[in-house]
Amino acid sequence: MLKYLEEKENKVKENKAKLEKIIPELQKIKPNKEENQVEVYEGKEGLKTILNDILETKQDILTYGSNGNFSRIMEFYFYHHLKQLEKMKIKMKVIFNYDDTKKPFNWKFCEVRYLPRDYKTPTETTIYGDKVVIFLLIDKPKAILITNKEIADSYRKYFNLLWKAGRKI
Repeated sequence: MLKYLEEKENKVKENKAKLEKIIPELQKIKPNKEENQVEVYEGKEGLKTILNDILETKQDILTYGSNGNFSRIMEFYFYHHLKQLEKMKIKMKVIFNYDDTKKPFNWKFCEVRYLPRDYKTPTETTIYGDKVVIFLLIDKPKAILITNKEIADSYRKYFNLLWKAGRKI
């Protein structure tokens, strides 16, 4: 039995030595967290997941393409989310897709601009931290979440261009 255990011990040592040799190669192929990460969320529960992620990130928010559909789809949950943003002092800039004579809201923590009615779309794009989410606010809502600093920064540049073109009311 001792001889058997010694053989097993030697085999384990050999396997350990082989594994230690290939660990550097294995580390080269492990996924890089900086790579693009894309996730799709569906339905109201999916939208809630994104809204909660926005709160957890605790970063200022940039949103464009908004038609006000979010509050219609999410109803009371959306207003609860807005109260949480205000409580956490998370600032927000919103570009609405239409030019109206009255503001559809009065959020203290939010700056608003408007684009002409011609730019109306069923999507809304939100940038926060290193993330971009594209909301498809249709009958069966969906959200596409992209996690990548470079992509988020490029969307921020686009947002700033639209912000300059937008109109204050």
